[in-house]
Amino acid sequence: MNYLQRNKTLLAIIALLILYIVSVLINLGTLELAGEEPRRAMVSLDMLQSGNFIKPTLFGWDYYNKPPVFNWILSFSIWITGSASEFVLRLPSLVFYLLLAFFHYRISRNFFPKKIALLSAFFLLTSGDIYFYGLANGAEIDIFYSLIVYLQAVSIFWFYTKQQCLKLYLFSYLFCVVGFLTKGFPSILFQSLTLLALCLYARSVKIIWRWQHLVGIFVFIAAIGFYALLYRRSGSPQRFFVNLLNEAFIKSAVGERSHKLIDKSLIYPLLLVQMAAPWSLFLLLLFKKIRYNLWQNPFVRFSILFIVCNIWVYWFTGQPKMRYVYMFVPFACTIFAHIYHRFTMEYPAQFNRLLKYLGLFFGLALLGVCILPFFEEVSAIGTICLITALSVFLFYYFRIASERIWLFIAGLILLRYVYAILIIPIQYKYIESYNRQMAKAVEVTGKAPLRYWAKALTLPISVSNKLFTYQLETASIPPVIPYQIPYYYYLNTGEIMKYDTVKINAPLFISFSSQLDGQKVDTIYSFFDKTFNQPVVFYGPKKDE
Repeated sequence: MNYLQRNKTLLAIIALLILYIVSVLINLGTLELAGEEPRRAMVSLDMLQSGNFIKPTLFGWDYYNKPPVFNWILSFSIWITGSASEFVLRLPSLVFYLLLAFFHYRISRNFFPKKIALLSAFFLLTSGDIYFYGLANGAEIDIFYSLIVYLQAVSIFWFYTKQQCLKLYLFSYLFCVVGFLTKGFPSILFQSLTLLALCLYARSVKIIWRWQHLVGIFVFIAAIGFYALLYRRSGSPQRFFVNLLNEAFIKSAVGERSHKLIDKSLIYPLLLVQMAAPWSLFLLLLFKKIRYNLWQNPFVRFSILFIVCNIWVYWFTGQPKMRYVYMFVPFACTIFAHIYHRFTMEYPAQFNRLLKYLGLFFGLALLGVCILPFFEEVSAIGTICLITALSVFLFYYFRIASERIWLFIAGLILLRYVYAILIIPIQYKYIESYNRQMAKAVEVTGKAPLRYWAKALTLPISVSNKLFTYQLETASIPPVIPYQIPYYYYLNTGEIMKYDTVKINAPLFISFSSQLDGQKVDTIYSFFDKTFNQPVVFYGPKKDE
């Protein structure tokens, strides 16, 4: 009987995972690349074209803002599939997020019953901000980086519990190397502050004063030094590392948006609650007088200390972007799972009633799906399927109390289907389509090699903040452009746009109208860019050039 029950449970979990994966894959490539996605795509395409996987470039010029590891991943995805589509570029983040949930489960099951460990993993998978936004914009770096930081931090905790000090420092510093070569100096800060969390966990600083720590530091310095030697073959590692350090300071409390520090810091707790919703609502259960014993569970205790020791770096900053703190979500889900476990042990019937009331939210979703066709043109088949699925779901949700928490998770996955099938196509209709503009441009201009022309900007290679300034030198870089333009030009032509400061190396150039400074050009095609609020002009070289 137990064997049959285990098989049924396993099949149910597999079915839930399949439904989850499909919910993300549907229309994954429909929305155009946005935010940092197209920039990551173009750096990766530059890598593939140049064959230089050590020094990142953009438009053929040195790119100093991010190390190369995530671009290796995107480049591999493009190479292995033969496509640079939105779907291909976003797919790796889904894989990495599933891996994050898997590793989180493997660690959690050592400190919780298996059911609670599984729930913690599914709390992570269905956390609203990442599930609905992060995975839909998966060509950004943050989900992969969060996986690396999680492994870095949890290896410190895990090997400490096993009293394997050498492995603690070897693995954590190796993950720190990968993190540094993904996003730069924040990984060093995570390593330092997580070791502080470990000292608080162990109530002793002796753990960091061991020879094994020196081995870990040596491994980190040797790996980064080796990368610097490779970089030196084609560029200046000093420029690269100094600018990475400046990038870290820019986003800090003493950076370029520090004037917004107070306003952003006040609303930050609400943003964190929103990011981890709906599971962050479990925090309200803490007001119930129950002995939750948060400090008694080793993994919960470490999770609290990890968050407390690290979150302030992102909390007290003028740039509180939620995707920067995705790595905190699995640790938060550990706390939520523990609260759920303790509360349901004391008040199982009361918790089921609370979930029953929350089921009204799915009823509102069903009502919304029924009403939406009267306001927007949506898929008739998709709408009928969703109405049927939500109706059947609600029937069982209100009848089966024993597994209502799992049904609630299934309901969240159903909502992701609503988003994928109905909402994403509506979003696409109302965004500015760079793909359509590039397709029209190619129709008019042909597939001629295209150069981005403008006067080069001077980038100070420096560390500059409110506290001090250190200037090394300067470098010339291309001005910022919506990176959807070169990306969708590539998709329509197979040509990678380059940047140039003269107009003699290509039959076709592109510039913003303001960059032309009143110069008369033979305009072949133009469109108005809403991001920069000015026309983008395609034109040929002047005859006297």
